[in-house]
Amino acid sequence: MDKQIVKSNHVIEASYRLSLNEQRLILLCIQQIKKGQVITPTTGFNILAKDLIDAFGVSSKNAYSDLKEVADVLFNRFLTIYKPDPEEPKLESTRTRWITAIDYIPTEGRLKLYFAPKVIPYISLLESGFTRYNLEYIAPMTSVYGVRFYELFKCWLMGDKSKTKSIPLDELKGLLDVKAQYPSIKDFKLKVLD
Repeated sequence: MDKQIVKSNHVIEASYRLSLNEQRLILLCIQQIKKGQVITPTTGFNILAKDLIDAFGVSSKNAYSDLKEVADVLFNRFLTIYKPDPEEPKLESTRTRWITAIDYIPTEGRLKLYFAPKVIPYISLLESGFTRYNLEYIAPMTSVYGVRFYELFKCWLMGDKSKTKSIPLDELKGLLDVKAQYPSIKDFKLKVLD
């Protein structure tokens, strides 16, 4: 497969919650970005129902309608990026949608997604402070938390498996956007960690 995912560490460490298929849709778009490619708000990313089937082994039954449904929900999802601009140190966070528009082409089983302007600097023309991995490493995962943990660990370890990182539980819950959903450690452990 060898499809590279490259994201700014700011996006990996942003606070957001996506379903597994929403995460997959974002990743399918990001893996289309070539090194050095300029992305604008009018740059569309074509996703075929077949892409989800091929990359992640999702069921082909109703693939396009499932893809459309996932994209519709993704349209309303947002992320909060912390300390987004070193040029403006007083800026604590930016809250933005992932995508701003979706084009539907049902006769081809295809969608076209457009990233939000505030997300674009975190997924293209990255010079430093980014994490790279192959899509094939997370493709078999069936838990959205598995994907998030993989990205966070990859970001924090930066290839050095001997590194350790401590993170307060409340901060981890904030990154996963589950503070209100799993206030007790028992539920968090059962539903997220396990």
